[in-house]
Amino acid sequence: MKKLVSFQRSMAVRSLVLATLVAGVVPSVHALIINPGFESGTTGWTESGGVGNFTAPSSLPGLFLTVNPAEGASFGLITNDGVDTETISQTFTLSAGPQFLTINYRFLTDEYNDPAFNDLAQAVLTPTVGAPITLFSVSRDDLQAGGAGPLLPGATFTDVQTIGQSAWHSSVTDVSAYAGQAVTLSFSVNNASDPDFLLSSRLAVDNIQVSAVPEPGAASVAVAALALVQIMRRVSKQRKNRGHLGGIYTPSPLS
Repeated sequence: MKKLVSFQRSMAVRSLVLATLVAGVVPSVHALIINPGFESGTTGWTESGGVGNFTAPSSLPGLFLTVNPAEGASFGLITNDGVDTETISQTFTLSAGPQFLTINYRFLTDEYNDPAFNDLAQAVLTPTVGAPITLFSVSRDDLQAGGAGPLLPGATFTDVQTIGQSAWHSSVTDVSAYAGQAVTLSFSVNNASDPDFLLSSRLAVDNIQVSAVPEPGAASVAVAALALVQIMRRVSKQRKNRGHLGGIYTPSPLS
């Protein structure tokens, strides 16, 4: 009985130690950006270009496809209705150390079968020191080349005249070079060659994260630790199945 209790306590301690170890090596998220998932509407973001062209819907219904959040209950939506360029931006400071900036995005446009127009959406990071870098860019030509012919792989109809990316895409950028700096993250949708603003395009963004880069070998340590936890749990379960039930030793019947 004492051996069984001792074994169970040992298992609990080992599991706690390993869980702590795993938590220490798995990359943590730096909470630097205000409202990174647009769960609080448009709070924290500055809009320029038009009024009301930046919203945070829970979905974007279409006749053939409805765009839902990549994560959470809402996402940011930037539209170039009636403006040359619609932009939202936020300035924040990156923590020290290696880190990645991850963004989920999705582009949609009404410029199907119209070679004259090719709206462009992009994300740009502007550091205090150094040149701006483009994190991602996508245009109508990435959905339908030249505005004619079939849709390209990864593109689909969301409505009768509207085409878009069929799924959320992910942009991952190493921003370690800007650690400790104040940077400005901006998303924009421009209007290409459409002076009458007859057609519009939209950029959906969601789940923006700045995550620490694990130290070399940390990922391997995490995997090994998790595997060891699972082995220990399996051994404990096997011991219980052989007769250690509820802390009382029950001899197995002789075969």
